[in-house]
Amino acid sequence: MLRSVVQISQAHRSLAQEVIDRQIVEGTKKTYANNILHFTRWLVEHYPGCVEGEDEKDEIILPLPSEVIMAYMASIQRRNEDKTPVQHGGKLIAVSTMNTIGSSIANLYRSRNVIQSDEQKLCVKNFMAGHRRMVSSAKQGGETPI
Repeated sequence: MLRSVVQISQAHRSLAQEVIDRQIVEGTKKTYANNILHFTRWLVEHYPGCVEGEDEKDEIILPLPSEVIMAYMASIQRRNEDKTPVQHGGKLIAVSTMNTIGSSIANLYRSRNVIQSDEQKLCVKNFMAGHRRMVSSAKQGGETPI
């Protein structure tokens, strides 16, 4: 038996979208938006082929290669006192901050209805496990306050 194509009403579509929009509170949406803006600026500087648009309208092209996400996360995991990212030295940023950045990227995929691959999710998970271990070691070694 063939199914016919069903068109849902705009009212039902709007109602469903309203529920979807409430999955994240406004403060978190703003944090995610700021994180994605920072990520977009980093991509424009380092991997401009991953972004399309002009200036204020730059948009990340999804799906991104996992290596690009790992490079970004590695480049921002340490900061100077003025909070600018550094490759070596500096202070490791909090695990919770890195988790929020990973969640921001995952939310970007969700918001665009693009599936983030299992391989990419695993890369982020493994990166976070390594970062967590680095922060723990820094705390144990007295380099970072507990």
